[in-house]
Amino acid sequence: MAVQLSRAEATALLDTVVSRYGALEIDADAIDQALSQAGEPRLRIADASTTSLTLAIDDRHHSVSVNALPQQAGRHPGIEPLQRFAQLARYLKSKANALAMQGGAMATTPSAD
Repeated sequence: MAVQLSRAEATALLDTVVSRYGALEIDADAIDQALSQAGEPRLRIADASTTSLTLAIDDRHHSVSVNALPQQAGRHPGIEPLQRFAQLARYLKSKANALAMQGGAMATTPSAD
């Protein structure tokens, strides 16, 4: 059974993702460049997951993906966009877990109010 968010809940979630965590300003290229310039070999974890976020708001599309996000964030605390993306990922995972406890997987399609 999927949990469906009301329009108000979906709007609040999107507002938090965009306003509080600045998701539209998290620059994947800046993260990649900062990791390349970090002065340490990049983490190579063969079976690490890739954390991705894609937002489509009106005519704007924004995507960010980072391989081994928790490990990269732990290793590079000074890379601000990486840290912000890690915080956002933790928030969304926590939100999804809370919704799952209500009875199913998180569905982000708003229901009609």
